[in-house]
Amino acid sequence: MLVRRWLDAAGIADPRLRLAYTACVRTVVAREGDAARLSARLLPASLRPYGFSLVALV
Repeated sequence: MLVRRWLDAAGIADPRLRLAYTACVRTVVAREGDAARLSARLLPASLRPYGFSLVALV
């Protein structure tokens, strides 16, 4: 999964935060499917975890 690279690019090192952001990505991808992955490419890698967490709130 590319999420590890996104978290590294964003500078997120705390294991609990990494787990939470990974859960957000999995939730959004399960709900939205491939559209979420494709739309994530519009954001730089360092902002993708934050974008997925915002979408997971909706």
